[in-house]
Amino acid sequence: MFTDHLNTTAFAEVTTRSMVLLIDDQALVGEVIRRILVTDGNIDFHYCSDPEKALEMALSIKPTVILQDLVMPGVDGLDLVRLYKTHECKGVCLKKICNRSSFESADLYSLIRI
Repeated sequence: MFTDHLNTTAFAEVTTRSMVLLIDDQALVGEVIRRILVTDGNIDFHYCSDPEKALEMALSIKPTVILQDLVMPGVDGLDLVRLYKTHECKGVCLKKICNRSSFESADLYSLIRI
């Protein structure tokens, strides 16, 4: 009879927390997303309403995923995505692509693919 003598504690479930950073100039959107994610105990939620500070915050907290509005005052959302890629920030998810004609689909794909 085969007996497995492996240490079962070595296979204990490891819980890792996901770090989510939302960049959006609309506080209401931030609050809605926060309320949705707060129910999951494995998510640390961070919100940045100032797109000028988004890169600094992303580099500081090193999020697992970045949720970002593309249409914000004073900053081109795609330029921010390019900055994330330059600084090796991973996991960017874009929302609110309002004017598809202003974006080349191939360029957009190359920016967001990880």
